[in-house]
Order: sequence, then structure tokens, then C-alpha cells
Amino acid sequence: YFPETEPFLLGRTLPYVSKMFINGPFPITYIICMRARPDSLASCSANAGYIGNLWADFGWFGVIGGGFLLGFVLQLLQTLIIRMGKSAPVITMQAMLSYMVIMLSSVSFPDFLESTGAFYVTLLTLILLLVISTIRKPKIRILK
Repeated sequence: YFPETEPFLLGRTLPYVSKMFINGPFPITYIICMRARPDSLASCSANAGYIGNLWADFGWFGVIGGGFLLGFVLQLLQTLIIRMGKSAPVITMQAMLSYMVIMLSSVSFPDFLESTGAFYVTLLTLILLLVISTIRKPKIRILK
């Protein structure tokens, strides 16, 4: 569909970038579904993995550059999680990161972060862990 029928979207599938365009967000899942199933009378949705939206937005540059960027972000999160040591919030973040990677096969990365609240949960957990790690614990001395 892209670029033969519609030119590349230049970020119109991204939640915050699309707000800067006059036409607003592009309903990519609906348009692709209506193209795949033109006989459908009802509204439909055809999700693609994260790579599909990168292609629709920026073509080959989006596929290659976005793939590397997404891999870098996921690896950075994984490294950060491993270096924090074991605690309940860290184990929860590691489980959520695994869930994120699995979900990337069916939705775009920004849609997943935005619609599930994963971005806000991850950010809040990181902030809380950083605040907790900077608070000094009182040293208890045992006198003999």
C-alpha cells in the first residue's frame, strides 16, 4: 500500500507526532483492513508488527533505523534491569519487558507503550527505584 497508493506518512502513525499534522493520525489499521477485505461492512482492524508502522512512516530508513533504535532501547532497558539487583519491582519490570517484546509482533511499539500504560509504569518504577537507591540507609552500630 505504501508508497504506491499513499505516500510515506512521515510519522503520522506515532501517537504524539501525529498531533502536529493538520489531518491528525492516519487510521492505518482500518485502511489496510478495508483494502484487504473490501467486502467488509463493519469496521475492521488489521494490525501489523512494529515493523509495519515503521515502513508506513519512513520506508526503508524506518525499517532499518527504527529496528536498530528499538533494539537499542530494549537492550538498554534489559541492561538497566539486570544491574539493579533483585527486588520485587525489578522482577516485575523484567516480566513486563518480556511481555513488551512478545507484543511487538502484533502492534507498533508506540501504540503498545501508550495504550497499555507500559511507558508510564516503566518510568514510574525507574524513578522510584532511583529515589530509593539515593536515600541513605542509617548505619546501625553494635557496641560490644
